[in-house]
Amino acid sequence: PDVLITGCHHAREWISVETPIYYANQLINNYATDSFARSVVDRMQVWIVPIVNPDGLVYSQSAPDISDGRRLWRKNRRPLSLSSCVTATGVDLNRNYEYGWRLGGDEPWDDYCSSDRSCLQDDRGGSDDPNNLEIYRGPKAASEPEVKVIKSLTDDPNRHFRVELDYHNYSELILYPWGFQSDAAPDAQGRSSADQVKVNANG
Repeated sequence: PDVLITGCHHAREWISVETPIYYANQLINNYATDSFARSVVDRMQVWIVPIVNPDGLVYSQSAPDISDGRRLWRKNRRPLSLSSCVTATGVDLNRNYEYGWRLGGDEPWDDYCSSDRSCLQDDRGGSDDPNNLEIYRGPKAASEPEVKVIKSLTDDPNRHFRVELDYHNYSELILYPWGFQSDAAPDAQGRSSADQVKVNANG
């Protein structure tokens, strides 16, 4: 089985790089002396991508201090020219993946030149506004090179991913793929909320 561990989808979350690096160090440095580390390395394919958003991270780290807006930059740094009326920079990579890219009831904003921005009021889960500094989902699903690279790895028919752990450093939450909606995951049927939290926390 394959396991993918990623960090730093969001540029300003510098510390999210450290947990994937820690896993790598533990597996490499303890392979010879720890039976669990040896078992993981010998029996699984472990892929570690500590920085999914390298250009965004470098831009965020270029800020001299917290008062500089660059420090809180979240998206990647790809220049966007969506029409003669809109140019912007960056996409929230975490919201650019294909699954759940546009939730039901969220109509696309196609006319960037229109002064009517009322269509942005139905945005759910991500924004259609390229000037949204927090949650702009991108011009289309999987439009970003960083997401395409991760997708090419996880979609490879020679790979058999069973686990993907993505580290962020905002809040103290354990989220799983159905976290974007209020319905429970299919395998959570018959479990109490407390049991679901235990499953999520313990794998």
